[in-house]
Amino acid sequence: MELVTIDKHIYQPTFDPQTGQYRDVSPFRHHSRNNPMHECRCQVGSYFTTKSQFTQHCKKKTHRTFVDDYEYYYKDADLAKQEIKDFRIENEKLKRRLGRCEGIIRIRDQEIDFLNGIEKVEGEETGDIFVDCR
Repeated sequence: MELVTIDKHIYQPTFDPQTGQYRDVSPFRHHSRNNPMHECRCQVGSYFTTKSQFTQHCKKKTHRTFVDDYEYYYKDADLAKQEIKDFRIENEKLKRRLGRCEGIIRIRDQEIDFLNGIEKVEGEETGDIFVDCR
């Protein structure tokens, strides 16, 4: 038995700057296949995977109410979630960069210790007395 992962996206209406309101834009192309599942938060359990399902879903009264009230109830939460996601991505990139820099610093410290060891060996006197052979 194999486990199958299902890609599920949360549907968000798009903002129309000309009218100043949110409106529905289909996330699917006409006659497209193997689309990811989209979930709408207007009603529990409302999913759609095709354009025809999406258009039928948009005709429901609960969905129209959801789109009309999206700015008041859901917009800030969606923006906050996106901002948190962006910060986590940036944080992970910075952690990886810091790890590389720490590795470089460790290598440089080893090189410095090695070079300091060479100076000590060359600077030490052997204790032999120089005698002129003449």
